[in-house]
Amino acid sequence: MAEGDRVIDNPMAWEPPDLEMEEWSDTFTPQREWGVGRGGWVSNSTYLLIALFLGGVGSGAALIALALERASSDWYFIAGYIIGVGGKGFFHVLFLGNPLRGWRAVSRWRSSWISRGIITLNIFAVAGGLYILWPIAGLFGEAGAGVELALFITCVALLGILVVYDGFLLSESAAIGAWNMALMILLFPIFSLLGGAGFLGALYAPIHNDTTRALNLEALHELETILLAAGAFALASYLLTIHRDHFLRESAWKSIIGPLRSLFIVAVVIGGVGLPLVVSAMSLTWHLIEDATVLLAIVALIAVVGDYAFKYIVLRVGGFSQQFAPGIGQWSTAPTDFTMGIQPAGKSPGLGL
Repeated sequence: MAEGDRVIDNPMAWEPPDLEMEEWSDTFTPQREWGVGRGGWVSNSTYLLIALFLGGVGSGAALIALALERASSDWYFIAGYIIGVGGKGFFHVLFLGNPLRGWRAVSRWRSSWISRGIITLNIFAVAGGLYILWPIAGLFGEAGAGVELALFITCVALLGILVVYDGFLLSESAAIGAWNMALMILLFPIFSLLGGAGFLGALYAPIHNDTTRALNLEALHELETILLAAGAFALASYLLTIHRDHFLRESAWKSIIGPLRSLFIVAVVIGGVGLPLVVSAMSLTWHLIEDATVLLAIVALIAVVGDYAFKYIVLRVGGFSQQFAPGIGQWSTAPTDFTMGIQPAGKSPGLGL
């Protein structure tokens, strides 16, 4: 037994000593399972970040395309479908490591948002595929109009779930203070829709001359302006929330204003919110849509990068709080049973992810 360990004969009957609050200290243990950590930039944990990003962009693009055009064979919806279903599904499989483990991902839908998200994605893969193919193949004959409406409503509902899914997934992580807040349910859908709007804006330049696949770019910019204003407010609220909390100020806040500062300011604040907001407002005021399609496409791509940077930073600042008093051991808020036993001094318990 290492020096500094303490054996507790009956943990259930043991009571901690009467210490003043200032005698306790918090340690921050960054999570290394989701999005960042093990194996460098390209690793099993990074695959989940890419899956969340592509799923948000694809779902957001497909949902906005349906809202603006409602054209089942439209390339904008098809592009969102491919990114959302193909990209998210592919990187989810890489994250699992073994495709045969996929059944585990759908077996806990009563309690797991990961299961609910994967089930919803698979249902949308079928419904969205039928919605794209039915006018081309004439699958439903004379009943086509009614089936098309049913598929449209189904796709909108499923895409709505996929857009908000990431926020609910993170907000349920009770052990990670930087995620466990209702703001995640607002922030992630907004940035996913912004990424989807940017993706559609980038597609406009190469295919807008085809009048059969015209996108109402003015309506897209109006929607994007509303989303950007809401995103700026939600992002400011998130920063204020983590700054007010003592532990989050010492962990998440210091990471954002420290090693992640340049990425946050350049990619998220300027590229993801500020620049698209200015350009969208200018295009609506001075009608620059037809005169500056290349510039608008570049700014739209920058907004997509901002969406990825935002999600990377949120996953990066996630971590666990551990409280301990000198010579006693550590308590962890990791998602495991709250127990106390032998804990080597200076060691951290398993994260339980």
